[in-house]
Amino acid sequence: PLSYQPGKKAARRINSAIKPVQAFIHKIPFHCLCLAFVLMCAGCGDSSHEERDLQPMLQSVAPELLEGAIFADAEAARLLAEADPQRFGELPAAVASGSYEQAALDAARWRRLDREQRFSLIIWAGDPANARALFQHLLAARDWWPIHLDADVLVFARSGGKWSANAAEISGKTPDALSRIAARLIAIEERTLARDLLERSLASYPAHHDTLVLLATLEAARERWQPALQHARAALGSNPDSVAALYLEAQALFALGKPGEATRPLDRLIEKVPDNPTYLFLEAKIAHALSQFDREIRALESILSALKSSGMPTVFYEIYLAQAYASNGENARALALFDQLEKQSELTTGQKDFVQRATVRLREALEK
Repeated sequence: PLSYQPGKKAARRINSAIKPVQAFIHKIPFHCLCLAFVLMCAGCGDSSHEERDLQPMLQSVAPELLEGAIFADAEAARLLAEADPQRFGELPAAVASGSYEQAALDAARWRRLDREQRFSLIIWAGDPANARALFQHLLAARDWWPIHLDADVLVFARSGGKWSANAAEISGKTPDALSRIAARLIAIEERTLARDLLERSLASYPAHHDTLVLLATLEAARERWQPALQHARAALGSNPDSVAALYLEAQALFALGKPGEATRPLDRLIEKVPDNPTYLFLEAKIAHALSQFDREIRALESILSALKSSGMPTVFYEIYLAQAYASNGENARALALFDQLEKQSELTTGQKDFVQRATVRLREALEK
């Protein structure tokens, strides 16, 4: 068996070769984490007990579009069926059987489903961040456009022009409704408008949790970590058990170079939600910064278990896990994982080059 001390020496050698790729790895997760901010925060207002109303949407969308195939989340399907059972009564069953919400997480899967169904509308009434990957893809592809947005629903169509804000549409709204509108604006990349709306809302409702969390989200997306931290802590003052605010506080402290302080909100976060890949990845990053490699490994292995069970890509996290093994002196495990990665077709050119170099250097280290 390999002794740990030589293993740690080899690990340092591997890590020196890995530095350029570590920089790459730490950039990609930030994009994922910005996404996760919205994932955590955008649905905050949807927990409100306010009555949901799809009638404004049904009145504004062209009737012929409503007659076609509709891609919807479970909440939208339920509300549509309640609003018009004759026209939409079968939609909840279709949504449940069609894996629609999984398709919203994977643009390629959604495209396949769209080719089969030829949807006329996308109607999303739940947390818009749960379809953010799809919305980003559609906005980039420019073949679908948001045509209706309010506190209760976001609607995309293949044509018809982009939705434009009208101040009259948001006047007189409650802070919960305003936060839901802002979350949907963030989902379609209207961040400036969302910020203006939230700041106006905060002036009238300075302790409103969802408003504070969404403002922290926007600051974090701009890497303005100090104001993000301030908003997150203010949100925790309003709701000490807020998962979204705990996540934002931990991420802000980590980004400010305070991983030790970040463990306090992180530990509470993981205790509340132990199996969320986004939170587990933040745990892995903080553990790595503190040289707590056993904890980093456990977090990454949990992420991979969750992703594999849902059929999601795992290569990125497997590269990260192989590095964690090397950092922990477990060079044989690191090499075995790198050997597996070399055979995977999903690797990008840069990833493949890195894996090959790391494999060679690990073999050299183990032979000495």
